[in-house]
Amino acid sequence: MVITSVSEKPVITRYGNTQLRYAMTYVFITFFVLLILNIYCAKTSQKLFYQSKETSMVEKCQLAADEIAKLEVLNSSTISTAVSRLDSLKATRLIVTDQAGKTLYDSAGTDTGTYALLPEILQALDNSIHRYG
Repeated sequence: MVITSVSEKPVITRYGNTQLRYAMTYVFITFFVLLILNIYCAKTSQKLFYQSKETSMVEKCQLAADEIAKLEVLNSSTISTAVSRLDSLKATRLIVTDQAGKTLYDSAGTDTGTYALLPEILQALDNSIHRYG
């Protein structure tokens, strides 16, 4: 009688390796979701900030335009007086031009009497020409 024994390899469970895979998958998914949410929140808050700034600037310009429109004579001193009455107008720089682009008032005080060739002013003058023909 012969007895043979087969040597079996010890059973190594892959439990630790599977658990590691699940943990890494969980970390990756969590990281990806947080990254997407962070980008979305940053873009949304930036958009809201710029919309708020734009609205504020438009309101200030409209307020200044309404005050200047009441003036009978447009020159540097009358515009300066009208703008100084506007306490809520905390603009960085305010430039008032005529239809030709000549500066009537500049809050910086540097370019009064010269032609303002800033892109924003040229665009506004171009739009007013097309609008009023």
